[in-house]
Amino acid sequence: RRFRPAAAGGAVRRALQAQKPEFVLYFSAPPGSEYQVTMWLPYLERIGRPFLVVLREPEFLTPIAAATTAPVVYCPTLRTLDEVLVPSLKVAFYVNHGAKNSHFIRFTQLTHVQLHHGDSDKAPSANPVSAIFDRIFVAGPAAIERYARVGVDIPAEKFVVVGRPQVESIEVRAERPPVGTARTVLYTPTWTGHHADADYCSLPVAEPLLRR
Repeated sequence: RRFRPAAAGGAVRRALQAQKPEFVLYFSAPPGSEYQVTMWLPYLERIGRPFLVVLREPEFLTPIAAATTAPVVYCPTLRTLDEVLVPSLKVAFYVNHGAKNSHFIRFTQLTHVQLHHGDSDKAPSANPVSAIFDRIFVAGPAAIERYARVGVDIPAEKFVVVGRPQVESIEVRAERPPVGTARTVLYTPTWTGHHADADYCSLPVAEPLLRR
């Protein structure tokens, strides 16, 4: 039944039709990447509109379902993706450039939006695949310029500057702390990458840097 749902729609489709989700967060990634979804869930929930999360790998079902009250659906096949495409859906959000994104972008009746899960000068942040999306949400002008700098031509109207919501609670002090005040340094080495050519992580040299 999971792989060959009834033509009229199974229980999952009927449940989604009743809930009438307006957008979907689509996710496919290697193991251990669920942070790419959980970093965006609080902001999608804040919109206050019904939505669902679609997963392509089963190992993400438990951690992501625990992180949201929205429906989370595991879709192992293209046929099961057809099942979740209920008429109320208008927009699909993505958080990476996973190869299986193309399985959902084929639904041309939706507006497809790339959110990304980070923004930096790493090569993946200027991936030419971004051009297949209808909209690309970025933190600021530097993110747009990054594509042009490496020769990726994307129409300007596709970009929407939304800032970086995940840092909204960080406060910047206007004055320097008094002399002698204890200081705490937060050192955050960047992503290690799934492949050697995208491994920009400085963790191996972190200790001497911090001691210095």
